[in-house]
Formats: sequence, C-alpha cells, structure tokens
Amino acid sequence: MKKVSLVLMMVAAAATTFLASCKKDKVEEDYTTEKEMSEHMALSEANYTDAGNIADEASEGDLSSYKTGCATVTHDSTSTPRKITVDFGTTNCLCNDNKTRRGKIIVTYTGRYRDLGTVITTTFDNYFVDDNEVKGTRTVTNSGTNPQGQPTFNISVNGSVILSGGRGTITHIASRTRTWIAGFNTPRNLQDDVYLIDGSTTTVGPKGDEFTCTIRTSLRVEFSCHNIVSGIIDYVRKGSRNGSASINYGTGACDRVATVTLPNGRDFNILLR
Repeated sequence: MKKVSLVLMMVAAAATTFLASCKKDKVEEDYTTEKEMSEHMALSEANYTDAGNIADEASEGDLSSYKTGCATVTHDSTSTPRKITVDFGTTNCLCNDNKTRRGKIIVTYTGRYRDLGTVITTTFDNYFVDDNEVKGTRTVTNSGTNPQGQPTFNISVNGSVILSGGRGTITHIASRTRTWIAGFNTPRNLQDDVYLIDGSTTTVGPKGDEFTCTIRTSLRVEFSCHNIVSGIIDYVRKGSRNGSASINYGTGACDRVATVTLPNGRDFNILLR
C-alpha cells in the first residue's frame, strides 16, 4: 500500500507540475502575442498616417517632408473627381524620412481640403514602404468646425499591410476623428500643422489574432515630425482574459520610441518605423 500511495503521489505531483508549466507557457505565449501585435499596430498606424500626410502635402504642391528626386507628382484637374498621383517609381526610393518607397499613391478629391463636405480618397497602386506592401482605401471627409473653431475631419481606413519576406498580412480597419488644432491659419506652410486623432481601430495580425484598439489619449500628429509624438492607444485581444495592453507614444518629443505596457504591467520600448 505504501508503494501504491507513493506512486500515486509522484504521478499527482508530476501532473501538477505539467499543468502549471502549461499554464505558465500559455500566459507567456499570450503576452508574446500582445508584444508582437504592438509592433504590427504601430507599423500599420504609421503607414496610413504617412499616406495621409503625403496626400495633404501633394494637394498643396509640396512634398518636402518626403520627396526626393525619384518621386513625381501629377495633377489631373479636369477629371471628376480631381486626381493627384504621387509616383515613387518601380524601384525603391529613399525618402527624406529615411524610409524606402516605390509604387503610387493616388488621391482623388471632390473640393478644397478646407471646404465643408469635401471628400478625399487615397488608394494605392503597387505601393511599398520598406518593402511592405500597403493596400486599401483611406477616406477623409471634412465635417466642419468644432465649438473652438478648429476644422474637423472624419477618417475611415479599410486596408492591409502585406509584410515583406512572406511574414503575413496585417488588416487595419479604422474609424477616426481628426481635429486640426494648429496651422490652419497658414495654408501655405504645412510644417506648422498639428492634428489630434481620436477613435478606434480593429487590427488583425499575421497569425489571425484580432485586437480592438481605442485611443485613450489623443494621438498628436505634427507635420514637422515623421512619427506620432504623443498619445496612448489601448488594445485588447478578442477572447482574451488578460486585459488590455497599451502603446504610449510619449509626451511630445519627436523621436522613434514608443512604450508598450503589457496586461501584467511589464513595460518595454519599441522603435517606430
């Protein structure tokens, strides 16, 4: 009987150790997913923000923040709606923000950017940023001014980023509000423009993990900087009991660093691309 009891105790102990190990591995795997997704979300966020900035600069006849000699801008003012094509060529073009681009950004617009009701639609034709292909549609609608007299815009994105090297696809679906808080009185100087972005995004990663992202603190976009300079996004994985993680873009410095906080409270930095 003692031998049987001893054997049962050993089996029970082994089973407990195995289950604890599995549970630990599962938690670590879940947090690994959150960590990977923080980088994917920051990448897709940057690509569509950049595309919007490029479209805005092109509409004013200026691409000084991005353009080099290998990019051309074509205006078609006779078509309905009117169209702007930004062509970076068929081979990688090193731009002023140190990113490589190739392919075309196509912008159609129904009126002046500042006019109520104007709709600006951005699409892509074999467009790559750092060898990641950006696809989909970005639509901006001028919705007038807020009580402070600041122009506001509704932004919707239905797109995807196909990662280089066969690493999979990031799906990016966003519904945002953009408030123009500075620079709207100097229409010919885009470099002093500042926007605040609010709203939500649904992002699906290369492994099929779906995350809901909500902007907790408005994202601050300054034309003079190629990265988001401040703001916080909370994101939570569908079906997860871990709670939400967050991406903190800082407090206003123009740098490439964002801080990710996992559901367990652990922090780490990522480089924005």
